Amino acid sequence: MQLKTQITRSDINKYYKIAQNRIKFIHSNPVEDIYEKIQKNYHLAIIIDEKGDNLIGSIVCKIDNDFFSNKQCTIIDFFTEDGNNFEEISNILFDWISQISQQYLCHNIIFESFTANKIEQKFFSSKKFILEKFLFVKNL
Repeated sequence: MQLKTQITRSDINKYYKIAQNRIKFIHSNPVEDIYEKIQKNYHLAIIIDEKGDNLIGSIVCKIDNDFFSNKQCTIIDFFTEDGNNFEEISNILFDWISQISQQYLCHNIIFESFTANKIEQKFFSSKKFILEKFLFVKNL
């Protein structure tokens, strides 16, 4: 497996295929929308399988200032295929996001997750993430 941080449009195409159900995009051309955001203050890293064909993990974050003018890193999307390599892939992505956060002198990392994936919740808890608020949703 290979971690890629220099992202091309074909990489974004692979990412979009797995992310389209989780993230909404503003523009009619989502690949260009993602590419445009990466050129600004968004960061995307992907993990490709050994053959270089399939995306098996990804993370998207945004560096921003909070209300007190402290920099913070917000994880917008996190994906890792379930299976035997979940922990390994998640750790690679988490190490990368930690490096980005330190590079930009962020005070904290926020993961805005609405996931029901227990494995993912357990992983982030093991990395000392603390649940601070709950989201209540009613289906109509």
